Amino acid sequence: MGGGAEARPGPDRREPGAGAGSVAAADGEREHTDHVMKYLTGSAKTYVNAAQAYVHVQDVAEAHVRVYEARDAHGRYICAESTLHRGELCRILAKLFPEYPIPTKCVA
Repeated sequence: MGGGAEARPGPDRREPGAGAGSVAAADGEREHTDHVMKYLTGSAKTYVNAAQAYVHVQDVAEAHVRVYEARDAHGRYICAESTLHRGELCRILAKLFPEYPIPTKCVA
């Protein structure tokens, strides 16, 4: 999202932890990004064959403002910048944080 916001890191400097914490899912259940912390701490030795959407917290904040200001806005909105396979996420984390024990193997 534009609007004169300060430029965020490009694809080679993604910050996947920006959305860490509980996130409301469309079905009312809760999804977590706890896997990021597990990858960084070494408590996860492998990653699952799955993908997840990620979004920068500044984009979420801007989306909240835009929806709040739109008189005709109603219902739920999805805010996602990109979808990453867990393997791609692990490669990004390993590049950003080479000192951490990021998993390199996938389990089905």
